Amino acid sequence: MAADETPYIQDIVDHVGAVSHTYMDFANRNSFEEIDDLIDLVEAPYKFFENSYWFKGILAQASEQDVGVLLHGGNGNYSISWGPAMDYYALLLRRLRWVRLYRELAQYGRNVSVGRSLLLPYIGKMAFAKPTPKPLAGIPLLIHPELAARTGVFDRLKGHDVGLTDAWMDEFEARTYQFDNLSILNHQGTSSTKLSLRYAVRERDPTCDPRVVRFCLSVPVEQYVQDGMDRALVRRASAGYLPDSVRLNQRVRGVQGGGLDPSRAPCVGRDVGGAAAAVRRSSGLAAAEHRAGSRLAGRAGPSASSRPRLRPARQIADAEPDRISVSPAQRLTIPLERR
Repeated sequence: MAADETPYIQDIVDHVGAVSHTYMDFANRNSFEEIDDLIDLVEAPYKFFENSYWFKGILAQASEQDVGVLLHGGNGNYSISWGPAMDYYALLLRRLRWVRLYRELAQYGRNVSVGRSLLLPYIGKMAFAKPTPKPLAGIPLLIHPELAARTGVFDRLKGHDVGLTDAWMDEFEARTYQFDNLSILNHQGTSSTKLSLRYAVRERDPTCDPRVVRFCLSVPVEQYVQDGMDRALVRRASAGYLPDSVRLNQRVRGVQGGGLDPSRAPCVGRDVGGAAAAVRRSSGLAAAEHRAGSRLAGRAGPSASSRPRLRPARQIADAEPDRISVSPAQRLTIPLERR
C-alpha cells in the first residue's frame, strides 16, 4: 500500500523530540522539467530520474536554511536496512528448510495480512525459475546502427545491467552488484559532488561508510529476516529510537516515482506516460524496479578480476558474543539472535 507518509514523520518528531522539521511535497514540480538542467550539471546521464525533482528541492531548501551537511541513507537498502523476505524464503525453499519456512511464512502472513496460499506460488517461482535475459522490445535505438556495429558497443555491454535486456537479479545478487560495481559508486560520487557544489551543501551517507558495509556483509542473512519481518536487523536495533508505528511498519510505503505521474507534467501532454516508460527502460531503471517489485510487501565497469572487492571483516555467525556493538561509542547495540 502506498500512502502519505506525513503521519509517520510526525510520529518520529513526537517520539524523538527537539526536532525542527519541514514538510516538502513539490506539488508543482516533476521529473521531466529537470532533465535538461541535470544533464548540464552532471554532464552525463543520471539514474535518479524519477526522484530528481525532490533531490534538487531538498538541497535547495537546505541551502536556504544554511544547512552545511545533509545526511541521508541512500545505500541503506543494501547495508544496515537490507533484508529481502521473499528472496530469503525462496532460499529456504531451495535448501528444503521446511520447518523454518513454514514458521516464517505464518508470521510474515500475519504481519502483512497475506495468506500462505498466495505467498507459496510466488516464492516457488522465485526459487526455481531461471529467466533467460531477452532484448527489450519497443525501445528506440539511440545510436546509429553503423556506429554501433563499428564500435561493438552492444557486445561490450553484454552482461552488464544497463537496461538492454530484461535481465533479473535476486536481492542477493543485486546487493553484491551494488558494492562491487565501480560504475555505480562513480555515478553516486559524481552526482553528489556536482549537486553539493551548486547548493553548497555536503551530502553524507553513513550507511555507505566502508566500516558499516563490511559489518553488514559479515552478518548472516538469518539476522536480516526473522520472525516474519523483513529488514529485521535495523528494526530490532532501532527499538526505543523510533516509534513502533514506523519501526514495525511492513504494510504502508511512500511513492518513490511520484514525479512520473502525468498529472504533474501537463506541459508534456498525453504521451508523458509512454515517454516515462521508455526513459525507465532505456536508462536501466526497469530492471531495478523489477527487483524492487519482487518484494510482495511492498553500467558497465571494470572486469570482475580487476575490481577491488569489499570483504566481510569476519563471519559474525562464528562470533562468541550475542550482542555486537555498531559504534565505538557503544551508543547503539544490535542483538544477534542464535538461530
